[in-house]
Amino acid sequence: MFKALNSKHEMIGIGQAERGGEYYCPFCKGKLVLKMGNVKVHHFAHKEKLCDDWYSENKGPWHRKMQSLF
Repeated sequence: MFKALNSKHEMIGIGQAERGGEYYCPFCKGKLVLKMGNVKVHHFAHKEKLCDDWYSENKGPWHRKMQSLF
């Protein structure tokens, strides 16, 4: 997930995220963890609950179709 709500409930992108901040899923409002390692692309991940709504995040029908093939 590349977008999240911050502690002020403002939508931010992964490029605006800071270590130590609190982030929440814009769909289920569950707590997110900031993943900023050296191997995978930086992203937010659900801390406990897996939310199915991530699938629709800023992706059009073509993108979702292509992604479902892999």
